[in-house]
Amino acid sequence: MLAAATLQQAGLTFVRFGIPVLAPFARADLGLSLADTGVLLGAFDLGALLTFYVTGRLTDRLGERAVMAAGAVVTGLLAAAAAASDSFAGLVLWLALAGTGFPSSQVAGSQAVIGWFPVWERGLAMGIRQAGLPAGGFAAAIILALFAHRAGWRQALLVAATACAASGILTYAILPAGDPEEAAAGATGRRGRPGQGERGMPSPHPGRTRGRCWRGGETPASFWEVPRWFVRNGVVVWTTVMACLLAAVQFSVTGYLPLFLEDVFGWPRDAAARLLLAVHAGGMAGRLAWGWLSDRVYRGERARPLAIVAACGAVVAGGLALLAAFPARGTA
Repeated sequence: MLAAATLQQAGLTFVRFGIPVLAPFARADLGLSLADTGVLLGAFDLGALLTFYVTGRLTDRLGERAVMAAGAVVTGLLAAAAAASDSFAGLVLWLALAGTGFPSSQVAGSQAVIGWFPVWERGLAMGIRQAGLPAGGFAAAIILALFAHRAGWRQALLVAATACAASGILTYAILPAGDPEEAAAGATGRRGRPGQGERGMPSPHPGRTRGRCWRGGETPASFWEVPRWFVRNGVVVWTTVMACLLAAVQFSVTGYLPLFLEDVFGWPRDAAARLLLAVHAGGMAGRLAWGWLSDRVYRGERARPLAIVAACGAVVAGGLALLAAFPARGTA
């Protein structure tokens, strides 16, 4: 089940992180300015941003399996339409629509992992599933850069779209229907007492109650209650702010790094795209390592590891910014 969830995540990010890989090729082909390229890079994320809440509602109603499968298939089909678009406006529109399926991995996939794994194994399990995000980017940096260099960026985007849709179909075929907690217990033959985890360890989540916030009581029943509920839950507010800041830095680096290397250092487009291999390899290693550390070393605490990760990210981002002060043109 974890492998299927990771595969679905990788399928979606094969498209999401494939866009930065293909951006230098699309910019040259369509004659885009840097600002236009930024619009192209942000279109997919705009579509995702607008549908996170709706995806959460659908997950509560339809279950993780249906939402995860449908999200990957929708993104794949609409990304294929983007590849066939013959105008910049059409390309941006189709990519924005393709982004509407992206929250399925973040919302339904995360909720499924919470149901499948006890709290003392959840960090590593979530790290494995989240490693699908840079894994998709790693594959895109290898495969899509090669396709774009030899056959064009549209054909490369079509390859990514096909792989994404296929991951959704496989997810639906592999994952069991119904509540993931019950499915996991049935698969392993283990059922603990309410409030008691495996190995006799107490669980802070006695029983899995859908539709309830882990801290703060019931989740809002209607859309109009969301702002008031959100503000009352300080932990949720700060977690959301932290996640937004980290995601903004991550997507800025992965989105603009190939363009930066091409414009400032004179790297060939395919070589600049392949440097993302290092970025995504570090992402996979970091997700696995920090997930394991938060489980075993920090014993389920997530705040301190997250603070350390944020500090390390700030240092690295500052180091990348300093590179602009020493442009040395040449080929990679």
